[in-house]
Amino acid sequence: MLDQKNLPYHERFVQPTAKEQKVEATLEKNKMLRSLMSVSLQQDTLADLHEHLRVAMMLELSTIPPYLCALYSIMKGDMTDPNYKEEYGDNAEAAALIRSVMMEEMLHFTLAGNILNAVGGEMKINHKEYVPEYPTVLPDSAGKFQVHLSKFDKAAIRTFLRIEQPTPPETKPKLEGYTTIGQFYHAIEELMKKLEKEAKKKKKTIFTGDRKLQIDDTYYYGGGGKILEVRNLTTALDAIEEILEQGEGSETTIYDNDDEFGQIRELAHYFKFNEIYEAQRYAHCQTDPKDPPEGTKMDIRYDKVYNMGIDPKTEDFVTDELKALSHEFNLEYRKLLDLLQSAFQGQQEDFLEAVGVMYKLRYKAVALMRNPIPGKRINAGPTFEFVEK
Repeated sequence: MLDQKNLPYHERFVQPTAKEQKVEATLEKNKMLRSLMSVSLQQDTLADLHEHLRVAMMLELSTIPPYLCALYSIMKGDMTDPNYKEEYGDNAEAAALIRSVMMEEMLHFTLAGNILNAVGGEMKINHKEYVPEYPTVLPDSAGKFQVHLSKFDKAAIRTFLRIEQPTPPETKPKLEGYTTIGQFYHAIEELMKKLEKEAKKKKKTIFTGDRKLQIDDTYYYGGGGKILEVRNLTTALDAIEEILEQGEGSETTIYDNDDEFGQIRELAHYFKFNEIYEAQRYAHCQTDPKDPPEGTKMDIRYDKVYNMGIDPKTEDFVTDELKALSHEFNLEYRKLLDLLQSAFQGQQEDFLEAVGVMYKLRYKAVALMRNPIPGKRINAGPTFEFVEK
């Protein structure tokens, strides 16, 4: 067991804790989320690329509910208080950081979808086998840690750091059994390059998808980055670089590179979460990923949070009222998945409607989080369970 405190600062979270090592064996049977699917990836074919890109969309989707649960569990401050801080009172800074990451994950989900459509792949957003069940592990990863639905607390932020962990230099790209998201996306880059090179030798291209299926900035609504239409290998690689830079930064900086698009310089996801974890901002002059935050202290209040239980299930909510409320939430979640599926199949205007549904999810989620479960010392919470139609 490596001593976490003796590791370089920026590598601490990639190593399992003693507790995580104890449960690692139990994750083996669950670490491949697609184990029940009749998919066998044995060759580097275009069909394989399609499947890996669907997994990429599933990967991005699997991070959004945990981030939303942490965000929605933060109690709003007293709006009558003259010292009221924006929307989320004492935790305003933390809420803003989590919200910005969540919006960028939606961007990454959309970029992965644009790549899949560009190479002629089939969308399966609202298919049960591609919708995560919690607790989960990142799809096709090495399964070294679990991802939970939980309230805003330090354990949740630590998990978020594990999700967004920067890829160590010289790490070999890997499509299955990866330990960082960057490792997975770099492997997709390599596979795309290989397949396009083979196609070019035959005077063909793998980018044969209908260009009318691309989601562009006409339909994509949200902050945190630029939507890219994918037309060829160059734009596909640009889309992946956008995903990687926003998530983990680079070897030399804690910032993403969205300033290329005339945007304000922003921290990559890992470093946004690290500010919350350390309850301290990075100083404006800081850029080195190896250094801890050295700026102003943050006001983090873990006591100003709804006491949502970990990985709630509708069947555990005891009362018919709570079960009905949970079912309503999950119906709305299914509607969101259906709208996203439709948007990527040519009804791009449904993407805008999907954004509205996400706001409805918030109110239903908070309604659950505010309610204690009778006979238990925890509150209910959104379950993000897939509802069959």
